[in-house]
Amino acid sequence: MYGKYFKILFVLVFCIFKDACCEFEIEEIVDDDKIVGGTNVNIKKLPHQAFIRTFKGNRYFQCGGSIISKEYILTAAHCLYGMDEAYVRTGSTEYDDINNALILAKSFKSHPNYTHTSHDNDIGVVQLARKLDLSGKKEKIIKLVDAGTKLPVGGKLTVSGWGVTSEDGRVSRHLKDVQIQIVSDADCRKMYKEEFTENMFCAGVPEGGKDACQGDTGGPGILSNDGTQIGIVSFGKGCARPDTPGVFTSLISKEMREWVTKVTGV
Repeated sequence: MYGKYFKILFVLVFCIFKDACCEFEIEEIVDDDKIVGGTNVNIKKLPHQAFIRTFKGNRYFQCGGSIISKEYILTAAHCLYGMDEAYVRTGSTEYDDINNALILAKSFKSHPNYTHTSHDNDIGVVQLARKLDLSGKKEKIIKLVDAGTKLPVGGKLTVSGWGVTSEDGRVSRHLKDVQIQIVSDADCRKMYKEEFTENMFCAGVPEGGKDACQGDTGGPGILSNDGTQIGIVSFGKGCARPDTPGVFTSLISKEMREWVTKVTGV
């Protein structure tokens, strides 16, 4: 059984924006009660959640994702950009579940208009080498929002993942989730100025202390009231800072939603 802190040699690359993927030599594992400000959850509560491990040379990185069909995982473009290989684990509460092997990606794609110098068009998909068995309770398809749906400003959004548990913290071995609030585009634009585009929306809490963080990016932003995915964790200024909401790729955006359908049929 893991104690509160189980420490191994660890390298993690941070930057001010949380869209920097977590980079590891060997993982450091922590068992506390936060994504940032969140709680431990079982995969049966979030059966759409996916863990993505990518490789570039001898380095590897961590992101989140969501099951959108038997063979496709939705994630952020920055999680896949420039990578050599990708693997996915679904149906596990712990990201390092030795009883549930990683699935090799048959292929993966980022939006054609995404570049590493911009946060816009931050959406990508992973096609699995084998189809998922969705007959159990631990792996389920998430429903995606329809393009053009009105953004429910003030509504609760659930974010989840295995990312670091504070801005300068450690990755979490256990899946966690937290609820934050959707912010108006006008308020988000005040914070991010020209970085903010029509393909994005923001969510957070004014007092801070709750957020996604490094390693959670690519994971789903889900409406807490009906379980529909409306966004993908993309970037932010630090993690869980007061009056600093995080930014999500918006699936309400016609361009983003239609690209998913074009590539995956979903």
